[in-house]
Amino acid sequence: MIIQKFGEGIKIEIGEEKIFLDTGKIYEGVNILTDLSKNINIDKIFNLPGEYEVNDLFLFGYINKKNNLAFLFLNRFIKGIYFREELEENLIKKISEEFGNLDFVIFDKCKNYDKIKERLKPKIVITLDQKFPKAEKTNKVKINIKKIEEGNYILV
Repeated sequence: MIIQKFGEGIKIEIGEEKIFLDTGKIYEGVNILTDLSKNINIDKIFNLPGEYEVNDLFLFGYINKKNNLAFLFLNRFIKGIYFREELEENLIKKISEEFGNLDFVIFDKCKNYDKIKERLKPKIVITLDQKFPKAEKTNKVKINIKKIEEGNYILV
C-alpha cells in the first residue's frame, strides 16, 4: 500500500485500486470528497454517508463535524480512516465499538488526536499538518500490509 500527497489531497494505492482523497479533481479510480456541500455520489465518486463496496474494498462514510464526512476503509488486510479535521467523540466511540483498533489514520489537521489515539489505537498516522509533533516528513509512505510497522508521517 502506498500513500502520498496528490494535488490538494492524498492518493492511496492498494494493489490495483487507486483512491483519491479530496484532491480537488476527479480521477480514474475511487474518489472520496468529504465536503457534503459537493453533493456528488455517482459511480466511484463518494460524497454521502453510507456503506459502499468497490471490488474487495469496503467504504463507510460518516457525517462528521462542520458538514464534513469521515470515511473508513476496510479490506481483508487493513482498516483505517480518513477525515479532514477532528473526529466527533460519538463517532470515535462508534468506530471503536464496530471495528476495534485501526491500522492507520489519515487527516489534514486534528485537535483531538489524543482521544483518537486512545480509542482507535492506530499503528500508523499520516497527516498533511506540517506542525504535527514527532512525525517524519516524507513524500510517500509505503505500508507492508502483511506486517504493519508503527510510524507517524507528514506528507510534503
